[in-house]
Amino acid sequence: MATAWLALVFAFLGRFAAASAIPPSAAAVARAYYVATTGSDSNPGTLQRPFRTIQHALDVATKPGDVVEVRRGTYYESIAFPSDGAPGRPIVLENYPDELPVISGARGSSQKLVEIFNRSHVRFGGFAVVDLAATSPSESGAVFVEGAGDDVEIASTRIENVRPKPHVYANGRGIQVRGYDRNRALTNVAIVGNTIEHCVVQDGNVLEISGNTAGARILANHLFENTGIALNVTGGTHPPMYGRWNLQVRDVLVQGNTVESTRGSGGIGLYIQGSANVRVTGNRVTGNSWGLYVTSEYPQVHSRNVAIAGNFISDNTEAGLLVGSPFFPTTVLGATVVDNVVIHNGAFESGNGGNFGIGRARNVHVHGNRFVAADEQVLTDLGAPYESVTLDENCYDDPKHIAATAMFGYAGKTYTGFSRYRSATGQDRSSRFGQCTSSIRVGPVPVRDSASR
Repeated sequence: MATAWLALVFAFLGRFAAASAIPPSAAAVARAYYVATTGSDSNPGTLQRPFRTIQHALDVATKPGDVVEVRRGTYYESIAFPSDGAPGRPIVLENYPDELPVISGARGSSQKLVEIFNRSHVRFGGFAVVDLAATSPSESGAVFVEGAGDDVEIASTRIENVRPKPHVYANGRGIQVRGYDRNRALTNVAIVGNTIEHCVVQDGNVLEISGNTAGARILANHLFENTGIALNVTGGTHPPMYGRWNLQVRDVLVQGNTVESTRGSGGIGLYIQGSANVRVTGNRVTGNSWGLYVTSEYPQVHSRNVAIAGNFISDNTEAGLLVGSPFFPTTVLGATVVDNVVIHNGAFESGNGGNFGIGRARNVHVHGNRFVAADEQVLTDLGAPYESVTLDENCYDDPKHIAATAMFGYAGKTYTGFSRYRSATGQDRSSRFGQCTSSIRVGPVPVRDSASR
C-alpha cells in the first residue's frame, strides 16, 4: 500500500505544480519572482537579482497566476498573503526546485508564522516552518488558514518545534484551518503531504479543522511525537472566542494520514467531534494514548454521517477506536465502521476505552473489521446509551485465541465466550473468532452512506 500512498501524494503534488504554471492566456500579467538570503528588496526579484524577504515578494506578486519561489536558507520573518488568485490561476508561494527554505520564529515576535486570512486561490508548499515559542492559547502557531475563502492548499511542508514558551499557558499549533465568518464558509482547503512533529498544545489541536469550514481534504500527512490532540476535525465552536453555535465543519475527507506517538493529557491521534459528513479512510493511527475517537462535545451539535473505513489502528495505550462517548451529552448520529484493523489497543487502559467501544450513538453499523485485544480485556465495549447498532461479519481474537474465554461488553453487561455473547445479543451472527491478522490490507475502500444501510 506504500506505493498507493506515494501515488496519492505525487498526484496532488502534480496538481500543485500544474497550478504553479502560468497559462498562456495569463502570460502577459503573471510573473515569477525569486527570494534569496543574499538578495535585496530593492532588486527586481529576478532569479539573478532576487528579493531578500518573502513578505516583500508576496506584496509584489499580487496578480492571479503570480509565483514566488524561495531559495534555500533560513528566513526569520512571518508572512501573510495580501492578495487572491483566480480559479485556475492561484498565487503560489513555493520552494525553488530541490531547495528547502526555512521560515523560523526563533528571532521574531509574531505568533503566526504563515497567515492566509480571507484569501482564495492560493498555494503554499515546500517549506520548513519551525521554532516558535507560543504565547497565546488560540493565536500562536506555524500555519493559519482563517476567515472565509475558497481553494487554498498547504502542501509538502515540514512543521517542527512549535510549543508554549516556558511557564506560559499557550498552544503551539501546527496547521489551523478555521472558518470565522458564519455567513460565508471557508471552502475547499487541502492539507496534503505535510509533516508535523514535536509540537505541543496544552488544550488545543496540532492540526485543526474548525468553524464554518466545508469541503476540506486532509491527505497523506505525517504527524508524530506531538503533545495534545494531533488531528482534530471539530464542529460546534466559533473561534477565537469558542462560544457555542449550531454550525458544523462538514464534508471533510481525512485519508492516508499517519498519526503516531501522540502524548499528553489530550493524547488523541485522530479526533472527529461535532462534524458532519466526514470520511476517515486509509489512515494509520498507532502508538498514541487514544487512537481514533468520534464524539460530540457540545449540546445540540451532533456528529453526523461519519464513515470510518480501511484504517489501521494499533498499539494505542488507552483506547483504539471509540464511536460516541458516555461523558458528553450529545449523540453521534449515523456512523459506518467498515474494514478497519483495530488491534492491540488499550493495554494500559484506565477506564477510558479499551480496544473498541461504542458510547452515546445512534444508527451505527460495524461490519468487516478485525478486532484483536491487547490483553484479556473485553474485545468490544458497547456501553449504554446507544440505539440501532448492528455488528456483523467481523473477526475477533485475543492473546489466548480461545473463543470460549474471550470477553465482550454489550449494553453494560460482560459476556464470557463468543457463542454466549452472540446468542445473548443477536449481534455478529456471521462473524468469526481467531486468525484475524493474516493478509492485512490497509487503504481506502468504497464507503456507503450510513443513511442507506
